[in-house]
Amino acid sequence: MTKNIDAIVAIILSLLTLILIFFTFTKAKKSRFRGKLPRFFFHTNLGKGILLLVSLWILSSSLTYISECHFCKEDEFNSSPFRTLPRSLVGMLYPATVFYGMEQGTPSSFMGQLIAAFASLGYLIVGTVFVGAALLDKLRQSWRKKMKINWENHFVVCGWNENMEKILSQLTNPALGDEKRPVAVLVREEEVEDVQNIVERLDAQQQIKTVSGSLVSENDLTNVGVQNAQGVLILPPAGDNNPELAVLFCALSIKKMRDETGKNLPQIIAYIEQADFADKLSHIADTIITPTETDILLSATALLCPDTVEIYRRLITVSEETNEIYLVKAPEPWTKKKLSFRELAEVITRKSRKESPVILIGLKRNEKIHINPKDDETGYIKEGDKLIVIAMNYPRRILEDIAAGD
Repeated sequence: MTKNIDAIVAIILSLLTLILIFFTFTKAKKSRFRGKLPRFFFHTNLGKGILLLVSLWILSSSLTYISECHFCKEDEFNSSPFRTLPRSLVGMLYPATVFYGMEQGTPSSFMGQLIAAFASLGYLIVGTVFVGAALLDKLRQSWRKKMKINWENHFVVCGWNENMEKILSQLTNPALGDEKRPVAVLVREEEVEDVQNIVERLDAQQQIKTVSGSLVSENDLTNVGVQNAQGVLILPPAGDNNPELAVLFCALSIKKMRDETGKNLPQIIAYIEQADFADKLSHIADTIITPTETDILLSATALLCPDTVEIYRRLITVSEETNEIYLVKAPEPWTKKKLSFRELAEVITRKSRKESPVILIGLKRNEKIHINPKDDETGYIKEGDKLIVIAMNYPRRILEDIAAGD
C-alpha cells in the first residue's frame, strides 16, 4: 500500500517539477511579480539556479524511485536503498557517479543508476552555469550603478510600467523627426533585462540607455542626468509597498535639483494610480496623470460621441501613419506680422496642404492653453507663443519654411 502511494506521489511530483521548470524558462520571464521572493527566483540567475537545482533533485529522486519500483525484482527492491520515496529524496542529496555509488548505496536497477548519473552531471552543470551567470550579473550591476549618462536635453523615464514598450516606442518613433531625443531609463536591477529586451525589439540601442538604481536616490537620478534633461516621466515602481510615495520622493528630489540650477527644466511628469496623491504632487510635478480621471472623462465623452476613444487614441499615438498633436514655438516672422489666430490657421492650412497637411487648433501662452480661441480672446500671435497643431510628423521644419516664405 505504501509502495503504491509513494509511486503516485512520485509521479505527481515529477509532473509538477517539469511544469515548474517549463514555467521558469518560458512564461516566468514575461510575468511581472510584485513580491521580492518570486522576483528573485524567476528573474535572477542565482534564483533560477537554486530553483533548478531543487527541481532537479525532486525530479531525479522521484524518477529513481519509480525506476526501482518498475525495473527491480521483489528481493532487489526490498534491499534497495531507494525503496521508499523519502529514502530516495535523502539519497539524491549526495549524488555521485554510479562508479562510486551514492552516500547510502547505489540504486538497484540500471535505469535508476543511469538517472543518478545524469542527476550528478546535471547538478554540476547547473551549479557551474548559474553561479557563473550570477557572478557576471553582479559585475554588470556594479558597472551599471557606476554608469553615468552625460546627455543634455534628453528624456528620462524613472520606474517600471507594464506598458513600458509602448512608452519607449512613442519616445523613439521616427515620426518625431528633429524632436526625437535620446532616452535614459532608471529601473531596478531585476527590471534591467526587461528594458533591454524592449530596446532590442525597438532596435533603439543608440537612443535608449538603461541604468539600474532607485527612484528615491539622488545619486542614481544624477547618474541618468535628470539635471540636464528636457523632461522626466516618473512611473510607480512595480512591486513597491508604497509606489505613490516613491513617485512623490522622486519628484521632490528632481524639483530640488531643478531649483538649485535655477532652470525651468526638466519638466516633471508624474503618473500615479491613486488619485488621492494628486494634491500632494500638485506643487511639485508640472503634469500629473491619473488613469482613473482620464478613463472617467473618456467614458463620459464616449456617450456623447462613441468614436471619441478611437479619435483620442490616434491623436496620442506617435506613428508615421497617423496624425498627432504637437506643440511648436511660433516662428519669429509670424510674431512680427500681427496675425490673428484665424489668419494664421488659414495660412498654415493652405500652404502646408501639398507637402504634409498641418492644422492649427490652438495655442499656449503664459502657461495657459487656448483651444480654437476667438480672435478677441488671444489677439495677435506673440513672441513666446506655442502653436498647438495636428500633423502627420513633427512639423517645426514645415512651419519655419512657410513662415520664411510668407
